[in-house]
Amino acid sequence: VKMLEHYLRETLFERKPCSLVLTKVGAAYLPKVRDGLERLAAGTEEVFGLRRCEVLTVRAQVGYSVNWIPPRLPGFFHHQPETQVRLVSSVWGEQFENARLDLDIRYGTGRWPGYKADRLTWDELKPVCTPSVLQGKHAMRNPDILSHHRLL
Repeated sequence: VKMLEHYLRETLFERKPCSLVLTKVGAAYLPKVRDGLERLAAGTEEVFGLRRCEVLTVRAQVGYSVNWIPPRLPGFFHHQPETQVRLVSSVWGEQFENARLDLDIRYGTGRWPGYKADRLTWDELKPVCTPSVLQGKHAMRNPDILSHHRLL
């Protein structure tokens, strides 16, 4: 992406601490890039056929791709030794229309029109803090006290 931005002499993404956000120029450019990639995929399929059917393409959030999926792959390959897996990490989870995926692991309620969803996990969120936060005027005694602390 940096090389493309350098080549175009234009910033396409605003880099935030834990995410990327399209700039106005990037948002204007995205449909053209998407169209080009879709045409390339269609042309490849037309010339070379559906060879990629032997590959299971899975898309997941970066955290899932790094922490949740890898420990489960050995068991999957034990039961499916002939299957190749292509793992794609998504930055924009809500954009999955027209994607060529076999499986999309997403956060949410599981209600996406036109898609079948199965629950994989039950996430549990817990606040954590340093020992010093447990003491003093705004000691962590109940969840309401979180409003007095900086959250990351």
